[in-house]
Amino acid sequence: MQQVIALPHIKSSLVAAAITVATFAIMSGSASATEMHPTQHHENPHAVAMQEGGQEHEAKKHQQGSQEHEANKHQQESNSHENKDHENVVVQADHEMNAHENKVRENEMAQNHMNAQAAAMHEKNKEKHENKMAHKEHKTNGHEDRKMNGHDNAEVKHANKVNGDEHKASSNGNNQHQANANKNHEAQQEAVEQSQAAIDLRVGLNNLLREHVTTNLNVNRSIATDASTAEIEAGIGTQMANTEDLAGAVGSVYGSEAQAQFSEMFAEHIEESNNIAIAVAAGDESAKQMAVVELEEYLDEITTFFTTAIPVLPYDAVYGLLSDHEDLINRSTEAAAAGNFELSYHLERKALVQVSTIADALASGIIATQPDKF
Repeated sequence: MQQVIALPHIKSSLVAAAITVATFAIMSGSASATEMHPTQHHENPHAVAMQEGGQEHEAKKHQQGSQEHEANKHQQESNSHENKDHENVVVQADHEMNAHENKVRENEMAQNHMNAQAAAMHEKNKEKHENKMAHKEHKTNGHEDRKMNGHDNAEVKHANKVNGDEHKASSNGNNQHQANANKNHEAQQEAVEQSQAAIDLRVGLNNLLREHVTTNLNVNRSIATDASTAEIEAGIGTQMANTEDLAGAVGSVYGSEAQAQFSEMFAEHIEESNNIAIAVAAGDESAKQMAVVELEEYLDEITTFFTTAIPVLPYDAVYGLLSDHEDLINRSTEAAAAGNFELSYHLERKALVQVSTIADALASGIIATQPDKF
C-alpha cells in the first residue's frame, strides 16, 4: 500500500523537474537568439544623419548669432567712443570760442574808448579849421569895409570924382564877393575830399589786413600739412606782396622812412609766423618756443611804432589787439597740423573779424592826428 502511494508522488516530481528544465532551455534559447541578431534593434541611418545635420545647423546658427551680437556690441561701443570724442572737441571749441569772445568784448570796449578819443580830437581839429576859415573871411570882409569907407571919404573930399569912385567901388565889391564865394566853394570841396580820403583809408586798411590773415594762414596750413614746395613758395610770394601794399599805405601818410621801417618789421613778423608752423609740423617744441619769443619781441616793436606815430592810441590797448591777432593765427595753424580743419577754419573766421578792429583803430587814430590830410 505504501509503494503504490509513493510511485505517483515520484512520478509527479519527475514531471515537474522536466518542465522546469524545458522552460530554462527555452529562455536560454531566446536569449541566444537575441544576441545573435542585434541588427533587429538598430535605428534608420537616414534619420540619424538628418538629426545630426539639424544639430550641426542649429550650432552654426547659434554661433553666427553670437558673432553678430558681439560685432554689433563692438560697433555700438566704437560709435559711442567716437561720439564722446566729437562732443569733447565741440565742447573744447565752444570753451575756446567763449573765452576769445570775452577778450574781443574787452578789446571792443577799449576800441570804443579810443574811437571816442579820436573822434573828439577830430571834431576839435575840424572846429579849429572852421574857426580859422571864418577868421580869414572876417578879415577879408573887414578889409572890404575899410576900402568902402575910404571910397566914401574920397567922395566927400572930391565931389568932382563921385561917379568914377562909385563905379570903382562897385566893381571892387563885386570882385571881392566872387572871391569869397570861390573860397567858400574851395573849402567845401576840400572838406568833401578829406571825408572821402578818410573813408578810403579805413576801407583800404581793412582790406589789406584781412588779406594778411588769409595769406598768412594759407601758407601756414600748407607747411603744417606738408604741401608741395611750389605751393608754399607761391603762398610766401603773396604774403610779401601784401606786406609791400601795407607798407605803401603807411608811407602815404608818414613818408618813405616810416614805410621802409614798417616793411622790415612786418616781413620779419611773417617769417616768424611761418617758423611756428614749421616747428608745429615737425613736433619741435623747442623751435616753436624760440619763434614765439621772436614774435613777442615784434609785438613790442610794432606797438611802439604805431603808438609813436599815432599818440592818441594807448600802448596797452594796441598791444592787446595785436597779441590776440597772433594768438588766433597760431591756434588755427596748430589745429590744421593736428588734422582738425573744422576748428582751423573756424578760428580763421574769428581772426578776420578781429583784425577789422585793429584796422578801424588805426584808421581812426590816423584821421584824428592828420586833419590836413583827412
